[in-house]
Amino acid sequence: MSIGKRLKALRSARDLSQRDIEKRAGLSRNYVCSVENGRFAPGLEMLQRWAKALEVEVYQLFFDGGGRPQPAPSGTMVVLEKRERQLLALFRQADEADRQLLLYVARKVAKKKA
Repeated sequence: MSIGKRLKALRSARDLSQRDIEKRAGLSRNYVCSVENGRFAPGLEMLQRWAKALEVEVYQLFFDGGGRPQPAPSGTMVVLEKRERQLLALFRQADEADRQLLLYVARKVAKKKA
């Protein structure tokens, strides 16, 4: 599930409108709509404001299981290079069909290198 769909689901589950989020978080309704429809991905500051408006912890915006998610084991954090971050940012902006195409092409390219 995308972050926009998750935010919309949390908002709907609490019977809140986009205008309610606008007022509670100080975000424009146009921005709320754009995020929920997947046109924008909010940054950490916006997610914190959104979580406060929804009266949830930030991790709950990403995790819908019971209890609190377990942290990754020490030493598993990967630092991305600039080109990897750029590629990831572009990938996140693509719609689902284009993401599938990009993954297909990446797999084909990786097989040629192996």
